[in-house]
Amino acid sequence: MENISVTYMLILIQTLEQIENLRQIRNECRHFMTRNTNEISQTEQLDWYNLLDKEKNKLYLFYENYHGVSSPGPIGYGVIKKEDDCILLTGGLLSKERNKGFGTVLFDMLVKEAKKQNLPIKLEVLKSNERAKHIYSKLGFRSEEHTSELQSH
Repeated sequence: MENISVTYMLILIQTLEQIENLRQIRNECRHFMTRNTNEISQTEQLDWYNLLDKEKNKLYLFYENYHGVSSPGPIGYGVIKKEDDCILLTGGLLSKERNKGFGTVLFDMLVKEAKKQNLPIKLEVLKSNERAKHIYSKLGFRSEEHTSELQSH
């Protein structure tokens, strides 16, 4: 039996094509978001990106690699945002990539990257999103019952 080598990568978004990939995945995930759930146009996305504080906000595309060859396109995205003296993580996967374990991998990678900033890490999740809450719980986050946030301990 062949030994399959699978790795994952977070690529910092910098190009117009990457900004558009983020928009497309984000729009597909918008029903799971706790903040702006509107569909975003290309113009709105580009305007938002150009005004974004790139020091406080790190945007990534998430790729799967087989034997060193990257998937033809991103399978998800992640955001690490410094907000009110803590780090807020968010992200999402293309619908065809959900329920395959990628969410756990994506958020594990985001948490490892966010820990480099040595600040408390938080997530926001819809109370109805049981799959996401399960992933976050596996990664050590606990629920703040009075809010929709999860916090690492």
